[in-house]
Amino acid sequence: MNPIQLTRRSLCLGLLATAANAQAAPHTGQGITIRNAQLKVMKELRTGAEVAEFYKYWNSKQATGQTSAEVQDWSFTLDIVSGSSVDRWLYQSTGMATKVDAKVQQVYNIKNPAVFNTLIGAPRY
Repeated sequence: MNPIQLTRRSLCLGLLATAANAQAAPHTGQGITIRNAQLKVMKELRTGAEVAEFYKYWNSKQATGQTSAEVQDWSFTLDIVSGSSVDRWLYQSTGMATKVDAKVQQVYNIKNPAVFNTLIGAPRY
């Protein structure tokens, strides 16, 4: 396999492992895993209250008019598990986020990133 195939395979295996771990949490069936730039787990939100607080801010995101091709230097990765669905997003402590995809994606900005950062354990750089 070439390096790109290995990276995609590793990403897929990581997502499957995250989904399996999240489904093992019987109390919510949902969860958010926050990883640093090296994909090391920094924090996990698993309780109903944590997940609800996360979505309170997450659902406030607005499109910036920029794309993932234009914005670089993502510091965090958010693995968002909801039932059997897993989404991976890149995040900056400035409040900017974009979905991980092979295609160019829209960049969003979360309202009140300071409070959101505290919730997810993302220090501002």
